[in-house]
Amino acid sequence: MQLYRIAKPPYHRDLSGYGARLMGGRWNSEGVAVLYTSGSRALAALEMIANTPIRFLADKKFLVLELILPDDLLVHEISMESLPTGWDEYPAPKSLAQMGDAWVEGMRTPLLKVPSAVMPLEHNYILNPAHPRAQEAAIQKMDAWLPDERFKM
Repeated sequence: MQLYRIAKPPYHRDLSGYGARLMGGRWNSEGVAVLYTSGSRALAALEMIANTPIRFLADKKFLVLELILPDDLLVHEISMESLPTGWDEYPAPKSLAQMGDAWVEGMRTPLLKVPSAVMPLEHNYILNPAHPRAQEAAIQKMDAWLPDERFKM
């Protein structure tokens, strides 16, 4: 399985979920470590643009990481049909972080497949770095990414 993530040096090699633990996110509360990834490079870029203040995008020092994971990793999927009304709004309903936190705590699977709030027919994958099999995730490739100057907020 290949997943994608966009990060800035010097944090690009950190797969610990440290940033998400500090800030929280749509699928995790502050204090809960997860690693947000996407099913494609394009979705990873779209998520980065949607979730990053424009002043940080202007720096243009990003790397697209291609992560490789074993195909036999179990994935828990949350379908759009099971989500509450307004799940894709900003800010996200707290119930989504509670769902993600419960998944992390349950330790049943290393990956959680969720619909993207910015492109609902596409999927993001949340990695639980505390799961024993999460250590099998590896950076296979890194490419520089320069956000196009036409991206404006």
